[in-house]
Amino acid sequence: MEYIYPKIKQITDNEEVSFHVPGHKNGKILLKYEEEYAKELYKIDTTEINGTDDLHDAKEIIMHSQIRASKLYNSYKTYFLVNGTTVGILASIMSQFKENDKVVVQRDCHKAVINGLILSGARPIYIYPKIDKRTNLSLGIESLKLEEILKKDKDIKGVIISSPSYYGIAQDISKISKLTDEYKKILIVDEAHGAHSILDDKLPKTSLEQGADISIMSIHKTLPSFTQSSVLHINNKEDITKKIDIDRLCMYLKMLQSSSPSYLLMTSLDKAFKIAEQKGKFLMSKLLKEIKKIKEYFKNNNVFEFLDNDDMTKIYIKTKINSLNGKKMHDILEGRYNIIPEFHDEKGVLLVTSIGNDEKDFSKLKRALEEIIKEYDIKNKSKIEVKASKTNQKTKKIKINQNDKIKESKEYNEDELKKEKNIFNILDDNLVLTPKEAFNTKSKQIIKLKDSVNQISNEFIIPYPPGIPILVPGERITKAIIDYVISNKDTINILGLKDDTNTNIEVSNS
Repeated sequence: MEYIYPKIKQITDNEEVSFHVPGHKNGKILLKYEEEYAKELYKIDTTEINGTDDLHDAKEIIMHSQIRASKLYNSYKTYFLVNGTTVGILASIMSQFKENDKVVVQRDCHKAVINGLILSGARPIYIYPKIDKRTNLSLGIESLKLEEILKKDKDIKGVIISSPSYYGIAQDISKISKLTDEYKKILIVDEAHGAHSILDDKLPKTSLEQGADISIMSIHKTLPSFTQSSVLHINNKEDITKKIDIDRLCMYLKMLQSSSPSYLLMTSLDKAFKIAEQKGKFLMSKLLKEIKKIKEYFKNNNVFEFLDNDDMTKIYIKTKINSLNGKKMHDILEGRYNIIPEFHDEKGVLLVTSIGNDEKDFSKLKRALEEIIKEYDIKNKSKIEVKASKTNQKTKKIKINQNDKIKESKEYNEDELKKEKNIFNILDDNLVLTPKEAFNTKSKQIIKLKDSVNQISNEFIIPYPPGIPILVPGERITKAIIDYVISNKDTINILGLKDDTNTNIEVSNS
């Protein structure tokens, strides 16, 4: 009996509209431009024999493919990763920072960064992101805060940030890189969601263009390669070989990556870069036009709005009404229309588009959103305009629908907006132990999560996606974190706890 293949085939044979990763969109773009390759994948699953080269000692075809990728991104060196962006992050941290080295870390980072801190023993100095008051989303770190930290502590070895975010919000990395260059610190950027940025000037500049020393990209997320295929770039700055220990980095890549690297993944990287090089700009131009059309078409509706982000290929649809939350919209799109979003949060859904999407995908999305508006706009019944609060607080004007279930209007001020269930609002400066110290402690116990306020966690709590930990080993547990887990356990996938029921948590007695 088979378990995995029949279910995956059932799902993919159902003509779903993929607004999720990977970027090849169920192989559609590969079938269009690389049909022979797409139909004969099983023949490509080979190993290191005469003529196939070796990822860990690339001198022939793999070397030439990596050089092509390096030219596309204008890097000093580009390395193929067959264990995902995760392995690039781990290798970067473990090779450049040693036990107890101080590293400034953007707190709303992916769990892979924290895992890198645990494995390396590096000591994080967390820098917390600026939060947009209207959307409650992270805008990344502020360069002024970073400069304060770098001025205060001369022993800091490097800075680790993430950009662009899952929601398509990009940081001004050029300001950050100027600081890290000035203070002679290493800048590592988790750029998992930015591999496509080279295809159009309307998209954010890559971190390499803005001065990052090391960038790790998930090619599979937004370009047409297979899941788990990524790259690590080293910047082509004049002094980069003095700043980055490249030999040590390569050693860690060999240690952490599989000794049997997948030729399916490596050939898919090769194909993705070929398509990007030959047709990428044309296809991206078409994609951005489709996205602009759909945003323009729905710009004045009363049911949802689109996030005005930096990376337009990430379409975040935020609901405006209480009767339609993110989970419900996700369920409607998937259940009724077979349109599969990347994920949902409390307030909306995220669609991840790529050059693999086409006009038909957007036509189906348009029809679905039209019908959602018809259902939830209460057939154009009268609207109630929220009046400004007479307090000194600045109040947002929000229009809500009036029907039999809604008897009175609601006032939303900034304090109420801050209380929304959002992971970025509950990150706080609660570091007590380093992640490695907490992870390895022998003095520990398991207690009820609801009774764990002020305890030091030995575990992660990670809403997934997007994979940003709201609690990491070594941090003190707050009531806000507990409330978030309890209130979202039925709507959001929570990872990181050993207890699958998310009822208990392991804490340190230190």
